[in-house]
Amino acid sequence: MAATMVLGHPPLLSDEDDLSDTQIHSLLLEAEVRLREREESQRSALITDRAADFKLPNLSPGEIAQPRIFTDGRIARVDPSAIVNSGERELANQDRKVEDPVVVKKKQAEVRLHSTYDA
Repeated sequence: MAATMVLGHPPLLSDEDDLSDTQIHSLLLEAEVRLREREESQRSALITDRAADFKLPNLSPGEIAQPRIFTDGRIARVDPSAIVNSGERELANQDRKVEDPVVVKKKQAEVRLHSTYDA
């Protein structure tokens, strides 16, 4: 029997060696185990590579906006400061002068007439 031993592997067989059915079966089982271990290690490496590539973004709420709608009993009301800023609110609260467009046109026409005669 000319079998040589390599570290970590079953003995290498020559053409002269005859194997029994149990030896063939055990060699096939060992080969199957080695193949399954190799496939499992490749599969786990692939899974860890995918996990390393995929990262969830960091989500932070930052500043949470205050609610603009509040309820007063059964009535929902909107916060007026959320609708209009303070500068526009001051302009809206000032006295307003409304002029009739017809009167404005007459005044403009009179100014043109006086300017043409004065020249």
